[in-house]
Amino acid sequence: MDEDKKEAMETTECMLLAAAQAGDSAAMMQLVEQYEPLLRRAAGQPHLLTLREDALAEGYVSFVRAVHDYDAASGVPFAGFVKARVYGDLRTLFRRTCKVWQREAVVDERREEPFWELIEDPAAAAAMTRLERQAALVPALRALTPREREVVQLLYLGERTQKETAAALGITQQAVAATKRRALAKMRQVLASIHG
Repeated sequence: MDEDKKEAMETTECMLLAAAQAGDSAAMMQLVEQYEPLLRRAAGQPHLLTLREDALAEGYVSFVRAVHDYDAASGVPFAGFVKARVYGDLRTLFRRTCKVWQREAVVDERREEPFWELIEDPAAAAAMTRLERQAALVPALRALTPREREVVQLLYLGERTQKETAAALGITQQAVAATKRRALAKMRQVLASIHG
């Protein structure tokens, strides 16, 4: 990109930021439109598949907070600040949601019919379907050994690479790969028995 054009874009962004921080809603909307691809990529991460709409909404809220919290004097580029904030907030949303799913996985078996079958609101019904899918993962995770569970949690919840997981657990990367294969096979087997 031409250096003058890049500088002009940065100047425009700085002006929009200042205006948005001062309460100019039109400037805020321009910034949101400019960063929408980043927000959609963040909400479209594979582990957020079942809560993509919630993740996108959280991404927008996180972006607006980031605009208000940004301090140009820190020397951190706004794009990097926003990306770190949005991805961090979505990671927090995912972890919080996983804890809720784990608590709600224990279904009250005394009910004659699950309460979500009584829901008539399509959006609420869709949310309950997502929760049902996630609740199915709990027995699958319980079927794993403590080491297998550690590996799965570090790889998928902690979003670590196999190399980082190996370093964290003090084992080889090959051992992580083998444990992951065993764990996923067990989980598939449990899920198949539940749905089969």
